Amino acid sequence: MTNVVPYHVGPREKYSLEFVNPDPDVFKNHLANRTTSKGESFKSREVTIETDQGIQTLYAVYSDSVPESILEEQSERDVTRIIDEGFTEGQLQVLEVILDVFTGIAETVEEEAGRFAIYKDIDLEKIPDALAYPDWGSEPVTIVGGQLLSRFILAHPMPNANHRTAVGLLERYLRSHGDQLVIPETGERGTWYEWARPFIHASKRLLTVRRNAQVFRYAQEFGVDVIRRKNNVDVDLHDFDLETDEPFEHFGRQHEKRSIDFVATILEEADADANDFKTTTDPGWKAFVSALQGGQSGR
Repeated sequence: MTNVVPYHVGPREKYSLEFVNPDPDVFKNHLANRTTSKGESFKSREVTIETDQGIQTLYAVYSDSVPESILEEQSERDVTRIIDEGFTEGQLQVLEVILDVFTGIAETVEEEAGRFAIYKDIDLEKIPDALAYPDWGSEPVTIVGGQLLSRFILAHPMPNANHRTAVGLLERYLRSHGDQLVIPETGERGTWYEWARPFIHASKRLLTVRRNAQVFRYAQEFGVDVIRRKNNVDVDLHDFDLETDEPFEHFGRQHEKRSIDFVATILEEADADANDFKTTTDPGWKAFVSALQGGQSGR
């Protein structure tokens, strides 16, 4: 039997797993301590699993965390300050692209589903670091593109549609190195095409494990095999090294490698010469910004 524990529960599945334990007293103490936290709400669940010792009950706690910085909408003054203090001129140019991509996604979802829900503001402060991370001007286009994709996803700055926004930004980057490059659509009717879905699901698994390695390690010790995210994305705990001392670094590196591999998948789907992109060194950050400004090829 495969023992499964849900990762998301509650309305719109907004509550995520933060604690699991078979001892009811430990569970009660944890819940009592956590319910005093400001800006958070909690739910609990009893989950039955099958072990070598027979049927066992696990007690799980789920939280919906709202950081204080987004308990209230950012004012126009806040946004202006963040942009003035945190963004260079070039990063502002790329921010326009990010917002354009995100707006396009929102409009498409609204047309197809009738609603595009936003539960928080864009975390603008995370974007400059994500844009500064890639090895601009030092690595091949495929590696820099994968680094850009991965770091944007890991930063998770958008209120939702982070993966689709990140892929849209990557598409703009790849197009800046080849005007004739035609990128296939990555989403249709709110779902991912078959060629993109494996990366998206693998990415979400890594993000989930990266944030929750310690909780998942305990869950596995108590007999849990799989953590099930919403949309039936299963995280098989046996596939991950949960003993790593630095889960953020460890799983972040894995995510970056998968993202670089996904760039090759996009080029294949675009019927582009992947080897050309692999052997061409990225011309640098300024060249990317210049290409966006002029709509010209970066090569």
